[in-house]
Amino acid sequence: KKKKKKTSERVTRMTALLPPLRLVGATLLREGELQKRSLVIEGGLITKGPLPEVDMSGYLILPGIIDLHGDAFERHIAPRPSAPFPIEAGLRSTDREAASHGITTAWLAQCWSWEGGMRGPDFAEAVMAAMETYRPRALTDLRVQIRCETHMPETRERLIAAVKRY
Repeated sequence: KKKKKKTSERVTRMTALLPPLRLVGATLLREGELQKRSLVIEGGLITKGPLPEVDMSGYLILPGIIDLHGDAFERHIAPRPSAPFPIEAGLRSTDREAASHGITTAWLAQCWSWEGGMRGPDFAEAVMAAMETYRPRALTDLRVQIRCETHMPETRERLIAAVKRY
């Protein structure tokens, strides 16, 4: 049985590209107001301590955006119905687009439907498996939101098993 990773472990993994540092000179949105102060980031978390400084004068530092329902993922894996891309290529493109727009957490809406194809259970499980493989390299915290059709009760056990597995 796989052990679930703690949120702090996921955050640390996602920000592995950033060394510990202190951002100085910027205007930060903290505690509901814009403030001129430094911000220390280490291991993917806001912390304290003297670290190498990066001058951010003239920049705003704002909290990341959380996208709670992303349908854009579909166009990254199939820009046209007759031109599907590999799921991992779609995840990579979605991830980069989200990061470039300030989105730090994105829920990718995926159907679990009687329609089949890219909206069927087989494809949904393939997306979940691809997400598990891609996640260690992700720039953002990508997650899958399963939209299960109410008239598919015969797939209930399969859906629950897939969610638990991934």
